Amino acid sequence: MSKGINKVLNETIKLDLITGLLISLLIVLSSSFLYAMIYFLGIIVGLLNYVCSYYVTNKMLFKGGVKSILSILITFARIFGVAGIAVLLKNDITFIVLYIFGFISYLVMLGISCIKNK
Repeated sequence: MSKGINKVLNETIKLDLITGLLISLLIVLSSSFLYAMIYFLGIIVGLLNYVCSYYVTNKMLFKGGVKSILSILITFARIFGVAGIAVLLKNDITFIVLYIFGFISYLVMLGISCIKNK
């Protein structure tokens, strides 16, 4: 992959972790540690999803094409992982909202990283 895409990946990871920790700290100060952990879980799941997507895209475009079984398995694991965690949190709407908010926050940070590196 190009250096530009690797730079975006690295900056997105840093920005996600720093922002996620800061927002989690604000959540701890305003409500509870459990809520902060669920929010941060959403950020981590989103970040892992992005890294797996990066790997699969790199594999399909530049190395093995769509024939790679590992790429297909990773794609299904990503889908089931994100949905599975949401199902585990389904008993409390606050948990679901925090998890989804963390996942969406990761996407916002990805957009900011891309705009910053433009």
